[in-house]
Amino acid sequence: MRCRTVMGGAMFTLADYAFAIASCIGQAPTVSVASTIEFLNAGTGNEMYAECTMDKMGRSMCYADVKVTDENDRVLAIVKMTGYRLK
Repeated sequence: MRCRTVMGGAMFTLADYAFAIASCIGQAPTVSVASTIEFLNAGTGNEMYAECTMDKMGRSMCYADVKVTDENDRVLAIVKMTGYRLK
């Protein structure tokens, strides 16, 4: 049996990686402490992209939205993430 869709865990891993990069640029190392993911479409294409928008960059906490899309700009998942800055 051959599956032609992307596993949800792969979408989440991509979103988490985008969050890690965006939250650590010019800041102390940050770890995610909470996240929610909403799967909107099955990933059936050949490529996935993640775009992270930082909603708030506080001294010890940060909040972000990550959008996972395919090569046709179809939204596959939306992820809300909260991070804590290590001191």
